[in-house]
Amino acid sequence: MLSTLASTIAYGQEVTFKHYSSDQGFSGGAFKTMAQDSLGFLWITSGAGMYKFDGYNFTNYRFAGPGEILPLNTNSPKNLQLTVDPSGKPWVAFGNYVAWFDRDKNLFIPYKISSGTVRTETLWFEDENTLWLGTAGKGLTSFDISSKKIVSYLNQVQKNDQFNNNNTVQAIVEKGNSLLLGSKNGLWVFDKQNKFFSRPRCAGEECSVLNRDIKKIFLHPNHIWLWVDDELVKVNANYMVVQRLDLKKIQQQFDFEKKFIDSRIMEIADDHEGRFWITSQGLGLTNYDPQSNLLKNYRNNKNDANSLPSDVLNHVMIDRDNNVWTTTVNKGFVQLKK
Repeated sequence: MLSTLASTIAYGQEVTFKHYSSDQGFSGGAFKTMAQDSLGFLWITSGAGMYKFDGYNFTNYRFAGPGEILPLNTNSPKNLQLTVDPSGKPWVAFGNYVAWFDRDKNLFIPYKISSGTVRTETLWFEDENTLWLGTAGKGLTSFDISSKKIVSYLNQVQKNDQFNNNNTVQAIVEKGNSLLLGSKNGLWVFDKQNKFFSRPRCAGEECSVLNRDIKKIFLHPNHIWLWVDDELVKVNANYMVVQRLDLKKIQQQFDFEKKFIDSRIMEIADDHEGRFWITSQGLGLTNYDPQSNLLKNYRNNKNDANSLPSDVLNHVMIDRDNNVWTTTVNKGFVQLKK
């Protein structure tokens, strides 16, 4: 699909950004990722560990270690991966552990998933009892929560210089009886029953896009959007490319002072209307509407208290009410109220 890409920049005139920061009691490092549980609480990772925000105050959380209570950020505070299971409980991965939040004990309960060094790239729940983890260089891991059984699967289709990239799994979604995986070396299909990896079937000149660095997968009934390198790519059911957005356009169209060497995209999320929200470190928050092919950029305006508090952003999340939340590096986090 080819059409003219339109763009506009806004400084908060159309929407209101509600700011949350140290005024609510947060005193840790930069906010990173966030998720919303079934009770509506926000869970936020930071350089200082894990926090819950109840709308008024922050609470720093810990996990129950063997015979003692240890800070949640004891292992790999810079690489906390956060998600919420189908029942609405928060889970976090850090180092070679995963942990779930026990509301009765008000603690995170850890499980060791590996005896060696592991960096978890993504978490995905198949159901309430089955957690899949994508790791850096060590493939796919399944964790049976009730039995505590852990099984690891290595992609050995290509035993060459791409072995590590093939086994760096950054995105997991379910497609039919298989898992669709985004890796540093493209898109893979994992057959859950027969336990083998394969490439999706694709014919055409543009199929090479499926062999690039795939950071995220947005699955829809009749199509898939992929965050591939510096692009958003839409493919149909046969994996043929039908639409694409060059993310470098954000820099080209909104970096008026030419401050940055790249687009510095940090995270992408899609809302309930199928629009994408894109955070960057320096160029604020950008909304992309694939239907109209319109880019809209939201920035900090020092003269407008309702604008973004900072243009240096990390994560973006869409809550159950379709509100947009984004974390900043040094100015707390914000809610875009539409």
